[in-house]
Amino acid sequence: MPSIAQYVSVLIDELPGVQAFGMKVSEGLHDWIRKNKPVREAVDVLHGKQAGHPVHPIIIYVPMGGWLLGTAFDVVAALSSSRKTRRRARGMARSLVQIGTAAAVPSMLTGLADYSGLEEKAVKTGTLHAIFNLIGFASYGVSLITRERKMRDATLALSLAGLASIIASGYLGGDMVYKHRVGVNHNEPVIEAGEWETVLPLHELIEQQPKRIEVKDQAVLLYRQQGEVYAIGAVCSHAGGPLQDGKFEDGCVECPWHHSVFRLEDGSVRHGPAVFPQPSYDVRINQGKIEVRLRQESLKSPEQWPESFTSEAT
Repeated sequence: MPSIAQYVSVLIDELPGVQAFGMKVSEGLHDWIRKNKPVREAVDVLHGKQAGHPVHPIIIYVPMGGWLLGTAFDVVAALSSSRKTRRRARGMARSLVQIGTAAAVPSMLTGLADYSGLEEKAVKTGTLHAIFNLIGFASYGVSLITRERKMRDATLALSLAGLASIIASGYLGGDMVYKHRVGVNHNEPVIEAGEWETVLPLHELIEQQPKRIEVKDQAVLLYRQQGEVYAIGAVCSHAGGPLQDGKFEDGCVECPWHHSVFRLEDGSVRHGPAVFPQPSYDVRINQGKIEVRLRQESLKSPEQWPESFTSEAT
């Protein structure tokens, strides 16, 4: 028998208009962010550039926890026969829902930032994820009004509807990560000791003409500018875009897919939606040939750094 996940996947695929609507919103938001430098700098923070990790999955636990516990206390208040217990449960529910609703605002902002750079294959799921979040936010927000007006039945119904919505949203959020790999580093370096590898005669790397090569099954971007040769991972960490087809300017490369910007010198993120840096390589010229080695900080853990490994090119 088909699993629940398969039924959900088929249902999502058959929903009309969601993909087109989502693409229009996502691309329009993305273009607006790119055209406004102060906005882009702020959105970089929301993506998690400074943290080096997506922010959205970290902060969603506060609103989800507040709403989940708030609903639990609403149920306790509805089922309890003790007036004192009902009063305390309703007070706890109100406070928790207030916390959850307030915390949902920054959570939604980080989600909106990530939504602006989604891959096309994840847009429909991301759009439904956002819609369910909005339904949950609205349900709990309105429940704060009904609580003040002592509309007990309406409050419980709204609380349960909000909980159902955020559960559905959470399911789709998991689908985005584990099925569509949203927020996952698409360019983790192969674990190797930092040995020099001869990759190309220098004369074959033409000035300001990027070249993609393979180094131990790892795609590497080579770029030569003013006699300096740079080497970073060629697959964009955000969504796997081909950096060799990107735009090169001011010592950086901009991914052609979602316009993440990386510094050629060290692979660090200058602008999102990427939050993970590119693997970076030391480069040296030895007897007219380009040699590269993976830099120390691009290896996964200090335990795997060779003792003699230095990030300084020689």
